[in-house]
Amino acid sequence: MRENIDLLIQPFLDQGYIQCATVAILHGNQPSVFSYHRAASTETFLPDGDTLFEIGSITKLFTLLLLGDMVKDGLIALDAPLSVFLPAIPELGVGQKGLITIRHLLWHKAGWRDPAIDWRNPQTFTRQQRDAFLAACPLQSAPGAQAAYSNMGYGLLGNILAQVAGTDYFQLLQQRIFHPLGMCDTVLTLSPQQRARLAQGHLADGTCTPAQHLDNDSPLLACGHLKSTANDMLIFMQAWVNWQTSAIGSIFEAAEKQLGWSDNVNGVMVQGGKTFGYLCYMFLDRSRECGRLVLGDTSTFYVVSLCNAIGDLVEGGKYTPVALPQLLHAPFTGDPKWIGHYQIPADRIFSDWNTLEIRRDHGEWSMIGRSEQVIKESSKNLKPLSPTSFDLKGLDIEIVFENAHVKLLPGPTAKSMLFSEPIICQRI
Repeated sequence: MRENIDLLIQPFLDQGYIQCATVAILHGNQPSVFSYHRAASTETFLPDGDTLFEIGSITKLFTLLLLGDMVKDGLIALDAPLSVFLPAIPELGVGQKGLITIRHLLWHKAGWRDPAIDWRNPQTFTRQQRDAFLAACPLQSAPGAQAAYSNMGYGLLGNILAQVAGTDYFQLLQQRIFHPLGMCDTVLTLSPQQRARLAQGHLADGTCTPAQHLDNDSPLLACGHLKSTANDMLIFMQAWVNWQTSAIGSIFEAAEKQLGWSDNVNGVMVQGGKTFGYLCYMFLDRSRECGRLVLGDTSTFYVVSLCNAIGDLVEGGKYTPVALPQLLHAPFTGDPKWIGHYQIPADRIFSDWNTLEIRRDHGEWSMIGRSEQVIKESSKNLKPLSPTSFDLKGLDIEIVFENAHVKLLPGPTAKSMLFSEPIICQRI
């Protein structure tokens, strides 16, 4: 098994899609950990099961479990209005905003569209900014009517749970989940010893990027800022698969019974997490007593495909290499007519951008995504796939130029995580 997993991962290392990674596997209820390191990596140590990675939105899974447990204990009600917990924002008590409940935060159905947050520097987003947004923002839909993924909503949920419990968010996690399981390396704030075991994060193009460290008062802690290790996550994976004998079995049961946990269907749970520098992906199947997790130090969605391929190998006995983009190596200059600005359709907003700008500087092509809400932009290097198309490295998206528009084509991973149909952007 190890030899074939090595073969699956090697192209990711060779082509710079990951610099280092740790793979945790639960098969027949038996745990294994494998670690990998790119020869040209900037990492100064070899990773292992105790190497820490940012786990992004897997944090939301722990927030969900906390909520289920506190609902079970009668500490909070799913249908409690949001205004009860934020009386200093009177606007939340009137009109449609007065109908927003804890349940709506849980299922991303509060009705708002998140403000543009600088996710490279999330510490700059304060509770004061969040509260000002909640007071002033128009709702895009009635509470409960439509789902719109909300990082801020889950951050707010974590703040409210801590407020109700009379403690801070991390202490609540410690008390109810991490300490009972013995998860000592799943943290928000790193000790000096843990900091020395933190993998260096990278953007999809291989550029080093700093890890994120937020204050305990941040309104975004509960949406995606935990760090963990393969060994710690294996403890959690085994606890979930063997929930009836687990120290937190009642919490798993509460999440399913109290919340109607839709992600846990037929004993299967899937959760991923992406930050500016890391991507991780976890799959668990309780009925088959199996699971896998990939912790990667590079912010690329191809880690999802890698995790699925490992599952095909370990659980299905099928070796299926991941189809990474085949870049065009012939001489390439591109067409100057492509340079310019393009409008993303209002109903197809991708990655919080409203417009795209295509640039060419010193022969290198790049794409800039911009939001109307704030003057923030995100630059993505483009690599040619054909005379008229580029790879948006790390996102499993192909950009195709046709006359006066740009077409964004999702690959298999993008279809499952970002958007399912092509997005056509007209030149402005």
